Amino acid sequence: MKIKFTNVPDELKQGLAIMAEEFGFCMTDGDFDFAINVAQSDKDNVYAKMENKVCTIRYSAKIRFFRGLSRVLESVQDGKESFVIEETPLFDMNGAMFDIAQGNAAIKPKYIKRIIVEMAKMGLNMLMIYTEDNFVLENRPFFGYMRGKYTEEELRDCDEFADLFGIEMIPCMQTLAHLYDSLKWPVFSEFRDDNDTLLVGHPETYKMIEEMIVASTKPFKTKRVHIGMDEAMHLGLGKYLAVNGYTPKYEIMIEHLKRVLEILNKHGLKPMIWSDMFFRAVSKTNAYYDTSVVFTDEMKEMIPDNVQLVYWDYYHDTKDFYEKYIDLHKTLNDSTVFAGAVWSWIGYGTNYEKTFRTTDAALEVCKEKGIREVFATIWGDDGTEANVFSTLLGLQLYAEHGYAQKPDRETVFKRFEFCCNTSAKA
Repeated sequence: MKIKFTNVPDELKQGLAIMAEEFGFCMTDGDFDFAINVAQSDKDNVYAKMENKVCTIRYSAKIRFFRGLSRVLESVQDGKESFVIEETPLFDMNGAMFDIAQGNAAIKPKYIKRIIVEMAKMGLNMLMIYTEDNFVLENRPFFGYMRGKYTEEELRDCDEFADLFGIEMIPCMQTLAHLYDSLKWPVFSEFRDDNDTLLVGHPETYKMIEEMIVASTKPFKTKRVHIGMDEAMHLGLGKYLAVNGYTPKYEIMIEHLKRVLEILNKHGLKPMIWSDMFFRAVSKTNAYYDTSVVFTDEMKEMIPDNVQLVYWDYYHDTKDFYEKYIDLHKTLNDSTVFAGAVWSWIGYGTNYEKTFRTTDAALEVCKEKGIREVFATIWGDDGTEANVFSTLLGLQLYAEHGYAQKPDRETVFKRFEFCCNTSAKA
C-alpha cells in the first residue's frame, strides 16, 4: 500500500516511519493509493475523514494521531472508501503498568519498545514499569543484588522511544514496603522495621529514599512518579515499636508520607501512591475493601493535597462496589486515579473472563464518577509465568474504554486483531 503524507510535523516523523514498517505501507511522493493530510487541532480528540482518496487526520497530541492512523488503516482494510472517524477521549491518562519486580523478571528493553508500539496503535498514553530494587543505586551494591534491573541509560532510551508516540513513561517504585529483596541483606538492618518495610522516622531511611527517588526518576522526562507505599502489613510493629512504642498506623503513614513529600518537593516531583494503607489503618480487620470504614475530618485533613491516591481494585465485578469505593476515595482526595488489572498472575495464561468482567464494571463507573486517570496493572506474582504479550488484549480493552462509553467485545476483538495482528481468541 502506497500512501502520500502531507504536512507531517517533525514530532511525528520518527513514529510514523516505525508505523509504516509495522503496518506494511510505503510513504511516497509519487503514485499513491490514497493520501493523508495531517493537521493540528486545539480539540483533544481523534478525528479523521476520508473522501475521494484523500484523508485528513487532525490531532492535538501525538498519541491521538497514532490512534487515528490505526483507525484509518483499519477502515481502509475493511474496504471503506469514504468515512468519518471522531472519538472523544474519556480519560486524560490511560495506560498500563508492568511488574518486573515480584517475579524478578525484567522485561528486556527491546520488548518494552515492542509493547510501546502496540500501545501507540491502541491509543494508550501512559506506561509504568513497576520496580522495587530493579534500578541501580550508586554506592549501594546490595540494593537489587542478584536481581534483574535496568541502567539509567536503558530507561532513558525507553522513555525517548515512548515519547515518539506521545506515551508518557512514569517511574513506579516503592518507598515503604515490598523491599524484602534488598532489606534481607545485613547492610540495611539499621533502617529495617521488619523484613519487608523501611523504618519510619530513621534519618538513614530518608537518605536512602532520596537516593532511590533520584535514581528512579532521573531517566524520565516526566515530573510524575508513583512512590508505592502499599501493603505495609506490619507497619510500626517491628523495630519501630521497640524504639517508639505503639503508634497508630494512620499516624505513621502520615508522618512517613510528609517526610517523603519533602524530598519530592525538593526535586520538583508530583507523586501518586497506592491508597490501601489509609483504609487498612482505619479498618477494624486491617482490610482494604472494607465499606464500613469511617474517616474523620481530622484524618481527611491529614492527607496532603499534592499527592494523588491510586485506588487499586482487581477483584470486584459489580458496579455498586466501585461506586461506593470511588466515593470513599473522593472524600480523601479529589484527584483519585484508578488502577485495575489484566489477570496474568494466576498461571501460564491470562484470565480474560475475569479481566473483562472487572474492567467493564470498573471503567464504566470511573466514567460516570468523573475519574480522569486510569491504568491496567500486569502483575508478576509467583514467578511471572504468563507471557507479557498475552496481556495485550487487556490493554486493548482499556484503550476502547478510553474512547467509547461501553465498548462491546466484538469491537475490542476486532481492534485487537488489527492492532496486534493476531486473533483475540487464539
